[in-house]
Amino acid sequence: MATPSEVRDLLAPTTLPAQLIDQLLAGASITWLMSESSEVLAGDLALCHPTLYPDEVRASVKPTTDRAAWRLTVVTRDRPGLLAATAGVLGFHGLSLTSASAATWPELELALQCVLAIDPDGRERFDSDWDEVGKSLRVALLGGHPVEPDFAPAPPVAVRATPHEQGRSIVSIEAPDQIGLLWAIARWFESRGCNIEATHMETDGRTAKGTLLVVGDVDCGPLASSIGGVPALPWRLPNAALKAAVQGAVAVAGVGAGLAVRALRGRHRAS
Repeated sequence: MATPSEVRDLLAPTTLPAQLIDQLLAGASITWLMSESSEVLAGDLALCHPTLYPDEVRASVKPTTDRAAWRLTVVTRDRPGLLAATAGVLGFHGLSLTSASAATWPELELALQCVLAIDPDGRERFDSDWDEVGKSLRVALLGGHPVEPDFAPAPPVAVRATPHEQGRSIVSIEAPDQIGLLWAIARWFESRGCNIEATHMETDGRTAKGTLLVVGDVDCGPLASSIGGVPALPWRLPNAALKAAVQGAVAVAGVGAGLAVRALRGRHRAS
């Protein structure tokens, strides 16, 4: 986990004004600070300067140790639905998101997204491919005509939400693995006025498992139904004491009984 002081020290010799550095670090979420090393996060924040033009979107894509995986950082004007727009574009271009983190600064009208995108078939992507992705991202993130992946709801789906602190919930999801899954999830939360601060998804090739940090009220039943395409069935807890102890709710679409939330595992492919 990076610390604000580590990131500040790395940015001090750059052209970023000291006041801006302080503002950016003061508004950064703990989930964003936990997402990468201080060196990587300092590089992300460097994209926040100079001030964005009204119709400007800044993006940086870097390869990872996996030739079919890339880390994409996007800086744009803050508005609702940015993760859904980004996930939709990447899904449209045949890419899946295995993790995402975000930081926003309302007073600066600024948002920063960092996502890990992979090609499920292991294909490489070249500069010309990323040029096309960039064109689509710019249109979608500026509120134009966003593209949508070919996503079809499919059961079984399990959703559990556990209340966290400061109006947040930790949401765990199991669903059939397919491109566009995170887009469908993010779009559902956007339509309910909720904000996804961070997410991580993994898969075993058939079932995707994700954990999301969400700001806002989470209704597990409708979410599971939306992703699964069939009415959700609640998991009946054995007694009120246990229900209070877990502080969560589970909804299952297409499953007759609750699925236990297991540790995320699987190979480095995801939807």
